[in-house]
Amino acid sequence: MLETYQALEAAAGIPAYAPETHSCHQLPGNEALIQATAARFRRTLGLGETPILNLFAAVEELGLKVLRQPIAIKGFFGLSACSFAQGAFVLINTHNISIERQIFTLSQEIGHLIFHRDDYQNNLIKQGNPGEEEAREAVADYFAGHLLVPQTEFERLYQISPNLIQLKQHFRVSYQVILKRLSDMGRIDYGREIAKIRKIYKQRNGLSLSNSIELPPTLKPEEFPENERYQKLIWQALNRGNISELKAAELLNITLEELGVRRREAEVYAIP
Repeated sequence: MLETYQALEAAAGIPAYAPETHSCHQLPGNEALIQATAARFRRTLGLGETPILNLFAAVEELGLKVLRQPIAIKGFFGLSACSFAQGAFVLINTHNISIERQIFTLSQEIGHLIFHRDDYQNNLIKQGNPGEEEAREAVADYFAGHLLVPQTEFERLYQISPNLIQLKQHFRVSYQVILKRLSDMGRIDYGREIAKIRKIYKQRNGLSLSNSIELPPTLKPEEFPENERYQKLIWQALNRGNISELKAAELLNITLEELGVRRREAEVYAIP
């Protein structure tokens, strides 16, 4: 998938993109650095303290390659890859996973791409120990929390209304992100609070509140179209004659007939 995406970019004359990078492999003592990096990345996205309406679209505008696919592997949320030639790439699992969790996974992988670039290799290898891996995850999680929920605005709104549902709706994130941010600020005990919420959820719904499930109300999937940049590049490559209709239909996962219908519709509504 990465090779196909990179080939489409090359055909369109788009250079490979990767976010800024500097090493940070442990959270304690680096909180200010990570917060500043998250704030700087928000500025790169053209944001101040406002909620991110659609992080998928926002980072794709920068040139980050993002693909969202249903992958039926329990406990797998996503991964990232990066090389000098191909740039950065993030794969997000959509199989029975809420939009909120997908957004957090994307944020977390961006954190890895920024702080752990040296860990990306040409081949999958095992390195380090579980403690080191846990430390890297803590860095990426902390970055993701501050990217999605900027500190100043979060503190202001929390003073006005310390309501979990309202806060998660405002920032368009999962309830777990809000709880973790409050825990990092020393306002709550994360483990105790999430256990209480999961107990209430099971009593009300008869189901366990797993990490892939979000407390309602949830973000609507139709507001977050999948793989828009990837599909636009396919259409551009087709219209420029860089790929065949058969290849375009294969990449778009549609029939040749449907491809023809879409091309004719595009011609009808084209602006001279």
